[in-house]
Amino acid sequence: MSARQMVPAPVVLVVDDEQMVLRMMERALASAGYEVHTATNGLRALELAMSLPAPAAIMVTDVRMDPIDGPDLARLMLRASPSTRVLFVSGYPSDPEHGPLAGPLLQKPFMLDQLVQAVAEIAGSAFGQH
Repeated sequence: MSARQMVPAPVVLVVDDEQMVLRMMERALASAGYEVHTATNGLRALELAMSLPAPAAIMVTDVRMDPIDGPDLARLMLRASPSTRVLFVSGYPSDPEHGPLAGPLLQKPFMLDQLVQAVAEIAGSAFGQH
């Protein structure tokens, strides 16, 4: 038997109102070893986040959604869970209406390996320092 301890996979909450995009991101991140939970809008994401046994380590969220957009969702999530890191995804260039985002932006369309890499970098910065 190995003396290595199993480290639990970081929990990632993925939020996007485009069902196909949501499922592709979910599959890519799950294949990379993350524990993935999904929501199709900000309200469902908040409900789901509150029901998780521990806060999500990372939230990947679309910028433009209804009834709560990504930046507002991030603000609400960070109030409840300040340790959660946020990665925004959007098909639109930076939007002055939203002001500065509370995390990096991955521009749609992106390759799924770019998403996995971006999440890995955020996870590394969150968990790589002891």
